[in-house]
Amino acid sequence: MIRSLSIVSGLILFAFITTHLLNLTLGIISIELLESSRPYFFAIWTNFPVELLLVLALLIHPLLGLRSVYFRNTLRMSGQDKVQLISSLLIIPLLIPHLFAIKAGEQILGISPTFTGFLTIMWIDLPLEGLRQVLLVIVVWIHGCIGLFTWLRLKAWWSAVAPYVYPLAVAIPTLALLGFVEAGRDAVTRYEQAQASGQYQYGANVQIENKYQNLYQKKSDMYDAKDYKYENPYQKKSDKYVVKDYSSALSPQQFAASAKSIDEAKWMVLLGYFLLVCAVFVGRFIRLRKYHEKVQIHYANGLTISSDVGPTLLEIAIQNDVPHANLCHGKGRCGTCRVRIIKSSSSLTPASKLEQAMLDRLGSSPDTRLACQVGPGPGVVHLHRLLSADVQPDCLHGCAEEEAVECPEAKQAQDVDNKGAAI
Repeated sequence: MIRSLSIVSGLILFAFITTHLLNLTLGIISIELLESSRPYFFAIWTNFPVELLLVLALLIHPLLGLRSVYFRNTLRMSGQDKVQLISSLLIIPLLIPHLFAIKAGEQILGISPTFTGFLTIMWIDLPLEGLRQVLLVIVVWIHGCIGLFTWLRLKAWWSAVAPYVYPLAVAIPTLALLGFVEAGRDAVTRYEQAQASGQYQYGANVQIENKYQNLYQKKSDMYDAKDYKYENPYQKKSDKYVVKDYSSALSPQQFAASAKSIDEAKWMVLLGYFLLVCAVFVGRFIRLRKYHEKVQIHYANGLTISSDVGPTLLEIAIQNDVPHANLCHGKGRCGTCRVRIIKSSSSLTPASKLEQAMLDRLGSSPDTRLACQVGPGPGVVHLHRLLSADVQPDCLHGCAEEEAVECPEAKQAQDVDNKGAAI
């Protein structure tokens, strides 16, 4: 259930960011096309049921990520897993200012969430916000691609479509950032033209102490000039697109006070997230402190290692630099980490539904376990790794445990173990 929630919520968020980036690529052509196409790209996400699913995914996926961090028994991991973990922790701090700028600005300040408006603010008034937005795109896309490709590479059909998908993983964010740059340059040029014509009297370089007043002035100018031609980038082409003038609802002082309150609330949320992350790592440390007993692992090739009780067999192998197959990075999705328990004086944790389902699908014998799912108690465990550490996804399909020796990687592992050679 938890694994399914993580996959589904991740797919929903990845689909949303992909839609967003595809829309942003049109900025390469013109800011008008970027703006006019936005309703079409986001049509599906503005329906209440889909929007609700998006919000739930945004809440569930980070929480499940923190849960997985809490239950990690070791922070020694592959480079890919390190990037995945660090990017997951960075996404929320980078995303929260963007969410507050859109939702709070729209509902409280009456700022319409348009590309033109935000590009002008990020390129002229608050350039650091623009830099944060670029960093957010990069971090989210890297995190999403690692998770997506780790999941897809286990599918039987993936090797056939991968050559066509991998280029898109590079092209989409690259074109989106180019669109962001081109549309931003266009917004700056139009702003300078509007300022030269006397439509805007405030400076482009906003100082911290008066940024709220300047944003109020910009908001008023953006919504008041209904009769300007389309050359004015802050207006729609006809009256049916003109946004309601919210500027009369709030005075400059009220606008500044509301904007300041939103800013303070944003920092409170960021502080809350930071404390939650700290609590997860502290809780993880306390959880692992209770393990003092030892377990010895004897591999069939003669290698013996000792470890504290608590980590899984796979985590113990990683901690001791023992090569061990795990294409899904210890999530129980691939079955490549499976081992045959030769004998054991240690009490092994019973197989979960997830592990048993995978073992049944592979047609495994009763003495086979997934190293990423089984945790040994104090004692001694003798085991045999069934697949080589460099096993490839192609070996997963049509290769049950009894047939594992037919896979070249698996045959190599079995020969090495049987001969007592070190892997």
